[in-house]
Amino acid sequence: MRLSSLLLIAFGLIGVVLASFALLVASQSLGELRDVRRAAIVSEIETTAVSATVAMSLERSVVQVALAFPEPIPTDFRNLVAAQRRMADSGLQDAIEMAGAATFLPTAETYVAQTRASLARVAALRREIDRLLSVPIAARDPARSYDLPLELKAEVVKLKNATDLLRNRVGVSTQVAGALQAVQLRAWEVREFGGRARTYFAIATLNQARIKGVDLGLLAIDNTRAEEAWTSLKNSVRAVADMPDALQQDIDAAEALYFGRYVPAIAEIEQASRATPAGEVPAYPMAFGDFFTFSNQALGAMEALSQAAGASLTSYWEGREQATLAEAIASCLFAVASLAGLAGIYALLHVRVVVLLRATTRILTSLSTGDLNVKIRRNRKELREIRELYVTVEAFRDALQDAKRLEAEAKEAEDRRKDAEQREVAKERERIAKRAATTEREQAAAREQQKKERAAASEVAKVVDACAAGDFSHRLGVDDKDGIFREICDGMNRIGEAADAGLGAVRHALGRLADGDLTYRMSEDFDGVFLEIARSMNETSESLAGTLSRIASSAGSVDNSAVAIAGSTSDLSQRSERSAARVEATASELQRLTDYVKSAALSAETAHGSVEEIAELAQSGNEIIAKTVSAMDEIQASSNEISKVLELIDDIAF
Repeated sequence: MRLSSLLLIAFGLIGVVLASFALLVASQSLGELRDVRRAAIVSEIETTAVSATVAMSLERSVVQVALAFPEPIPTDFRNLVAAQRRMADSGLQDAIEMAGAATFLPTAETYVAQTRASLARVAALRREIDRLLSVPIAARDPARSYDLPLELKAEVVKLKNATDLLRNRVGVSTQVAGALQAVQLRAWEVREFGGRARTYFAIATLNQARIKGVDLGLLAIDNTRAEEAWTSLKNSVRAVADMPDALQQDIDAAEALYFGRYVPAIAEIEQASRATPAGEVPAYPMAFGDFFTFSNQALGAMEALSQAAGASLTSYWEGREQATLAEAIASCLFAVASLAGLAGIYALLHVRVVVLLRATTRILTSLSTGDLNVKIRRNRKELREIRELYVTVEAFRDALQDAKRLEAEAKEAEDRRKDAEQREVAKERERIAKRAATTEREQAAAREQQKKERAAASEVAKVVDACAAGDFSHRLGVDDKDGIFREICDGMNRIGEAADAGLGAVRHALGRLADGDLTYRMSEDFDGVFLEIARSMNETSESLAGTLSRIASSAGSVDNSAVAIAGSTSDLSQRSERSAARVEATASELQRLTDYVKSAALSAETAHGSVEEIAELAQSGNEIIAKTVSAMDEIQASSNEISKVLELIDDIAF
């Protein structure tokens, strides 16, 4: 890649970065400008709506006082109510139109709908209020006269809540804007809480009547809430250092008038009401007209403060809008100037560097092709680095000339070195051939040894398979084996001989036992498990011989008992026929014989149990055990016959 192209790409990337940064800054500035503009619009809508709501609140207060007049209200009251109505309706209509045009505000439609609904309800309440004010107090409905100002108050609260939909709906905010908004809202709250107190005190001074205890409790609550709202206002202003001086003066003036003069004045009126006994006329320190004028001044100061804060908030956002617009313009100008500067720097570098570098490239190309007589310019008034580059190129050309001379000398030396290397390579090839032959012989010997080991392993595997099948007669040859395989074959042969001898002796002993020879004893000249087998076989033969001897003795006793029983039975039958008088003696004898026969039967059953034990122990004795079981079955049959004879003897004795 050429340097000119690289510079172009580099400056292009820098230009893209600067342009992107400038566009980002401009975009942020425009975005902030948009948000500030929207904040200014929302602030204007909110200020207009709050001012109109304050006017309607004042209308509600004047209406409540007007309904307390014993006669139709004076003209100045009617004019005051009409003026407040015009201000409220005009301001709310303007707020509705501005909110409808603020398409960016997501709650605009909701605000418009709620405000229009409240205005419709207020219009209905005003018509009913006008009907009541047009007649004397005796013709008015007392309940409606009391409820209508409260219902109008509820609509004022709804309008105030609808105004909350316009607040904090933009993406930009500052501490100053927050403080101005707090002054606007808190001043409105103080005026609202003080307005209800003014209504009750105005009615009391108008009718020269005491204030009800329940109303005094509400007035105390409103006074506390007004003080809390004012404290919040002062804290918000105190947290901001650069509040407008004019607004600060309005705050001080409103505080001096409302809290310095108005609050103590209504406290005196309240004290006079509390001190008046029931049924008497209070001695209020201020007449109705003076109090109404004075209260309007105090409440008007709070209303003016709220409106001034709203106007300051609108002016603040307008100033922010102008400052933000100036920042956006400055950002765009900076971007354009940066790009222009980059273009100028690129042109200068192209003339003073790139062109000369291309000439240097042509010189180096000629040198690379072998043209060492190329001309090199000197003493040009160029950049220091370029002049140094030309000096370096000239030195490079001289070095090439020296190198060309040395190249011939180096070539001859290289030829000699290559001849020596070729001879060394030939010797190395001969050594490699000898090592390859040796390796081949070793591999052949290893393959032969591997073949022998495989044959030996196959032979061992066959013998192992025969042993696993029970044939221990096979033996392995050891003459053609050596090393570990010779030791393995010797071991396998010894195992086969030991197993064959032991199993042959066991097989012979079992054959003698199967033939009924219980006197044969197996030799105990063995080791390990075969010695244990020999001892077990000999113990089994001795146990079988003793058991069969006891069986034979028991069988003889059973036979003799049966013969004696038969003789006694015959003699008993003959004597029974000859004489009935000897029956009792015979019965006694028969009882004794019965006991003896039962004893013989018990012996037979004991012998039967022994035989069953012998059958379990000698189950592996094949034919001998089978014969023993047959003999036991015959003994069992004889025992059953004896039992039948005993039953017959018992019947005869009975």
